[in-house]
Amino acid sequence: MKKFLKAEALAHIREGAIPLGIQKYKEYLELNKEDDDAWASLGGAYRRSADIDNALRCYSHAYELNPESTYALVNLVSLCAARNSLDDQKQLSTLVPEAIRLCRETIETDKASFWTWYDLGTLQLISGNIEEARKIFFYAVQITPEKAKENFRSVRNNLLFLQQHNPTISGLAEIIELLNPYAE
Repeated sequence: MKKFLKAEALAHIREGAIPLGIQKYKEYLELNKEDDDAWASLGGAYRRSADIDNALRCYSHAYELNPESTYALVNLVSLCAARNSLDDQKQLSTLVPEAIRLCRETIETDKASFWTWYDLGTLQLISGNIEEARKIFFYAVQITPEKAKENFRSVRNNLLFLQQHNPTISGLAEIIELLNPYAE
């Protein structure tokens, strides 16, 4: 039953039925409060519905449950950068270096995937290291399976979200253009 609820929640989110997906994730998390991946996925659902505060709360909780989760931490960083309040800027001063460290550690192991490289590229953009971000995104595109359009769309959508909410982040338009042909 638990696994079914989680899979059902994800299916609803992918179909665009965000409120129903959120409801199913909440039902699942009532049964399994320690599932950091589900908390992060709920955060992603809230992000898709532009509910930044609840998204931040969920990603933060996911990161508390699993401090090795680059998924939770990088999304937490992205949302703080998107909202860009004074408190967010202070929080970013500690979160970004930690996220970069965690991504680099993951890259040094066999656990890294193209997602880790996209995460690191996003962190470099947020940090203002545009040239480094460009190199990292180019590499990530090369190692992403070409037919993985949903993966390219996911990365692009995160960057579009950042651009929409914080247009002061330099380099976003260029990286979005890099991803567009792969996401179509």
